[in-house]
Amino acid sequence: MIHALTLLAVILFAAPLVKNVPLAALAGILLMVAYNMGDWGEIPEILKLSTADIIVWLLTLTLTVVADLTLAVEVGMILAAFSFIRKISMTTTVSKVTDDYIEGGRAHILQDKDIPDYAARRLMRRGSRRWKSWRRFCGRTDGPCWCVGRGRSPRR
Repeated sequence: MIHALTLLAVILFAAPLVKNVPLAALAGILLMVAYNMGDWGEIPEILKLSTADIIVWLLTLTLTVVADLTLAVEVGMILAAFSFIRKISMTTTVSKVTDDYIEGGRAHILQDKDIPDYAARRLMRRGSRRWKSWRRFCGRTDGPCWCVGRGRSPRR
């Protein structure tokens, strides 16, 4: 708010003084402000991205300079959305779920298997500060409770 009021005061009261400043000096100030606004340290990181991302960035930059900021942002957002959709579609597979598909994945499921002794377990004793929050996971309220898959692995 204070910046807006300062700008308003400069425009209202100092306008006669600004008309005497050469346009070349104002252009130089404008170029310095634009240069300082650029995040030049990010350009090497941008150039490490995929070719499609670099093209979207260069096109958005070019449209910002040549045309209009609004148009550049719109085109950049649309192209970035298409690029994102393409990346997701290339990493996503759709297949029919059959009995063979389920049986092939059963080796990776822990549902019908015994839990090995070296699994991460934590013995919670009644009265410990975490007992109340942990007892609901094991279902016991009267004695020690082994909670599997929660907390840290045991120390050796």
